[in-house]
Amino acid sequence: MSKRVIPPTLTVGGRTRRGRISYTASELAILEKYYEEDPHASADPKKIEALHKTLSIDPGRLKNWFINRRNKDSKKNQRRKDTDDSRNQQA
Repeated sequence: MSKRVIPPTLTVGGRTRRGRISYTASELAILEKYYEEDPHASADPKKIEALHKTLSIDPGRLKNWFINRRNKDSKKNQRRKDTDDSRNQQA
């Protein structure tokens, strides 16, 4: 795996923030695999540390990835539920 380039910090509205990073396809595959096994893997310090060592990604960014991924799933499930409800009402 190649060495990750640390993104520059940005100052927006007086607040300093870390820049956005893009995950490689192999990193995403590993993250998705962990997510499929346990969507709440970020709550387990041992799992986060293992991912951190494997991917060399900051633990805070890993936690954020899992939060965003769970939100993505819940939105997808909500849309599916709304679609099913509208189909049932039409029948």
